[in-house]
Amino acid sequence: MAGDLVRVGDDERERVVATLHEHASRGRLDPEELDERVERALGARTRADLESLTRDLPEEAPRRASRPSTAVERFRRHVGIFTVMMLFFVAIWALGGGGPFWPAWAALGWGIALGIQGVRLLTPGADDEDRDGEPDRPA
Repeated sequence: MAGDLVRVGDDERERVVATLHEHASRGRLDPEELDERVERALGARTRADLESLTRDLPEEAPRRASRPSTAVERFRRHVGIFTVMMLFFVAIWALGGGGPFWPAWAALGWGIALGIQGVRLLTPGADDEDRDGEPDRPA
């Protein structure tokens, strides 16, 4: 109970206000009740004051953060960046009047690195990373 008497700050009040708006958007609070509870939340001094405003509302499951990108998604992104940059280099070469095709050196170096990444992705039991992007853990 001592925790209920702890004073709250603006960030805690704003979290409760956001929660109230979320419940109102789902039809759990009518506009008048929302206004009343928001007013009380902004004037709350203790945790007990804030908890009383959401006690009768169901707990929302926390929103999941976007899942981490997988190795395949990262590889696709790298291929896209490689393609765009190579087109950019070729355009610079062409606008510069041609001559020796220097973009081949960038394509060769970067392409080898990209190829190694692709091969590692296709190789079962890759050393440091699974296809899900998570590091391997010893069994």
